[in-house]
Amino acid sequence: MKTMNKKPFIRKIALLLSVLSAVMLFASCGGSEGNGKYGKYEVNIKEFYIEDYRWSDSKLAVIYTFTNNSGSKTTFDDCFDVSVYQNGAALSLAYDAENYWDDIKPGATVEVKMHYYISNLTDDIEIEICAKGKDKVILSKTYSIPESE
Repeated sequence: MKTMNKKPFIRKIALLLSVLSAVMLFASCGGSEGNGKYGKYEVNIKEFYIEDYRWSDSKLAVIYTFTNNSGSKTTFDDCFDVSVYQNGAALSLAYDAENYWDDIKPGATVEVKMHYYISNLTDDIEIEICAKGKDKVILSKTYSIPESE
């Protein structure tokens, strides 16, 4: 009776489990509820609003929460690239952001506020966040602009 060598079989199972783990890890990166994680960093889109409803002066304000779960201080800018679009075109930053370049200590969560020039008050806004220097989107959300009161 021939005995079966179990080592190649176990290696194949281990390889299969590793591949499945990697697939699950990448599948869990996105966040339809507005949460995104990358490594030891987490970003959340807390809210967005239009600061002025006069078309030529209207600016979009987006508030993100940023959590640094690493062992050293870092900045939002060091961890994430943010792109905001309207009609497929990237929106430009309107002026300095709050807490965007500030050092955040390990374990801390801060709000980061950024302003963008918008092209109109009717078309949806798309926000995409990637890990710094990576093309993979870890958070993507589309918002409708609320009607002015």
